[in-house]
Amino acid sequence: MDILAFSDWRVQPIDDLYRLVESINTNLDLILYSGDDLSRFVEEGSNYLDELADRAGADLGFVRGNDDLPAAVGPELETDRVHDLHRNPYQHGNYVVVGQEGAIGSEAIGPLTYSEQEVREHLREFSESYQRKRIILVTHTPPYGILDIGQRFGERHLGSKAVYEFIESMSPELTVCGHVHQFGGQTEFSKFGPIVNVASHDDPNADGRFATIQLSSIRSEINHSTINQRLADPLTKLNQVGNSRAKLLREAGFEELRQFTRDRREELLRIDHVWEDIADKILIHAEAYRTGQPLVVTPEPFAALQSRKPVLVDIETNLRQDRIWLIGAYSYRDVEFTQFLEPDDEAGLCKSFYEYLQAQSQPVVAYYAGQGFDERILQDRMESHDINLSDVVEEWVDVCPIARKNIFVPAPSHRLSTIATSLNYEFTYPDISGFEIGGAYSRYLTSGEPPDWEKYQEYNRDDVMALKHILSAAAADNTNPSD
Repeated sequence: MDILAFSDWRVQPIDDLYRLVESINTNLDLILYSGDDLSRFVEEGSNYLDELADRAGADLGFVRGNDDLPAAVGPELETDRVHDLHRNPYQHGNYVVVGQEGAIGSEAIGPLTYSEQEVREHLREFSESYQRKRIILVTHTPPYGILDIGQRFGERHLGSKAVYEFIESMSPELTVCGHVHQFGGQTEFSKFGPIVNVASHDDPNADGRFATIQLSSIRSEINHSTINQRLADPLTKLNQVGNSRAKLLREAGFEELRQFTRDRREELLRIDHVWEDIADKILIHAEAYRTGQPLVVTPEPFAALQSRKPVLVDIETNLRQDRIWLIGAYSYRDVEFTQFLEPDDEAGLCKSFYEYLQAQSQPVVAYYAGQGFDERILQDRMESHDINLSDVVEEWVDVCPIARKNIFVPAPSHRLSTIATSLNYEFTYPDISGFEIGGAYSRYLTSGEPPDWEKYQEYNRDDVMALKHILSAAAADNTNPSD
């Protein structure tokens, strides 16, 4: 079964959904919406969910969110193609799609809320009626402890224990949820089946998130993306090219990556707002895409940093980024990797790391972030424990801006993992993200459930050693793009 899922479409243009389904190559069987602001999808004489289903050639199932008024929308949205899953489960072959609307629990807020007991009773009906069916659960509220830590009103679990119990007892083939915006775009593969959070943020101009799901009894595939990623002009993959510049390039006859060759540099320079440095970056990046190989423009900055024998660092925090629990460090002077792990004693961790840097004799401290993340968080957390890092650090260096200017890889991102992988570094856990680790540690703080410390320590070590690999590979590079 091929499924498109989204949730919390509160500020995103509805027209983007039409463009999205028209861009999907496969034939969709089902569209799932996990709630909030359903009133946006219905106006007098117009049912936008029905139009979306019609354009996709698929049925659509929805549940209300906690910010939906209980009686504001419902019957007027339901058609032959559009189904209120909370009230009317939808059956497709041997699958049955059931729903749970609203926010759940004693601290739930919004016009539409339920107690845990009410949810147990509601879901019990499905447990008794569909035991022999392959179940898909669509719930606005995530299961307790899974993709459910909110921060808007304090870091806490927003998930439902009753939903978790249903998943535990019925093992749905798939659970789709929303509500907790910061976990939108994440999937957790629990022992009871995949839980997919497809919530979008509700900040002004926030990008719309969605997931495409190929559900199979053998192996299901779940791919998260955003509207901007999916519908962006392919030329925006190039360094220095946004939508406006992509339009100018197309108007000048540059429509495919293979057309960006060095013998056309003068043509590029005749385009408005394409100056020499921008033209060169575009051409080099296009060459990296064509060859499938990374290109280093100038190795010297990486060699110079190595010659200063820096300490390379990477930190792990909770989701709120107001607590450090793990620091990895590599000393060029000592040729040694060291790790500081203190899940329950940040003050002790900060003291130990300060003493480590003190023994390094005023080192340069280098990290990979792009916005000064590690430096800023370390300084802040150290100061909260009356520790002044400026006493023991000569200089801070964020390597990401240096890489952006000097390393071009066949990818639209300059993330550490993207650059290091292109330069042939092999990660032990390539599918783990820093967000996942932050979520696991935040869950530990709120519920006491310990994560796999060793796995996340290995991830942290990989990030430090990947940075070392980037410096070494870039400094030694002899594949500079030709003039």
